[in-house]
Amino acid sequence: MARGISVGGVSLPVTDASLSFSKDPIFEQSMSGLGGEILYSGVIGSVQGSFSGAMRSSVVNAAKTILDVSPAATTIIVMGEGGALTASECYISSLEIAVKAGELAKISASFVGKSVTAGGSVGAADYSGEVPVFYNSSTTFGMCSGFSIKIDRPYTADDFILGDESGVSQSIYQSGETKVTGTITLSQTAEISTSNQGSLSFTLGSFKISIADAAVNTGAEVSINGRGLVGKTYSWAAASNSVTIT
Repeated sequence: MARGISVGGVSLPVTDASLSFSKDPIFEQSMSGLGGEILYSGVIGSVQGSFSGAMRSSVVNAAKTILDVSPAATTIIVMGEGGALTASECYISSLEIAVKAGELAKISASFVGKSVTAGGSVGAADYSGEVPVFYNSSTTFGMCSGFSIKIDRPYTADDFILGDESGVSQSIYQSGETKVTGTITLSQTAEISTSNQGSLSFTLGSFKISIADAAVNTGAEVSINGRGLVGKTYSWAAASNSVTIT
């Protein structure tokens, strides 16, 4: 049996994946016994997981649904030797893309689902195609040795009703605002800045990430350790509707 993960029926070429769920049992206390010896099945508290790997088109397409105003729910299957778990009505809740000198561009994502069942199968993933490397990656910010962008969009599945012993939420919904943040690690000779950037553009091989007219400086740090490289990091945030990935 193969190892792998599929999102919406597409097997993804990633290096790691996980899928888990938890159930909150209900204990009835007593005065005459040890206490808590009467146990009832409770609600499914969370269905969640993650996947990450090199930045390939199929992985990017699966993860960037977090940018959709009204994303469609999808089914995610994680399979390994001995079986698989299938999560239904899933949404990508976190997406991070990062690259630094000497490494491949990496992408990681987290997801939240409404329900989970045992079973399912995943086909072989396609590992062909270009992966961005540091030497064909750049940013309009200037000389830097690395950058990252992270998008968080919280989802919650706690819509439980009386009379339903399945313990599964009736719906899953966006429970907070979408947040876009990032960092840029400057090179040794680059000057650090405290000013806002009107826009940012990141090129990673054939991929392009654009932050339109909304990048705000949220912090900067200079760190020194002996005669080693001087660490210079610029942090930024952007409006949730300013990001495009092509």
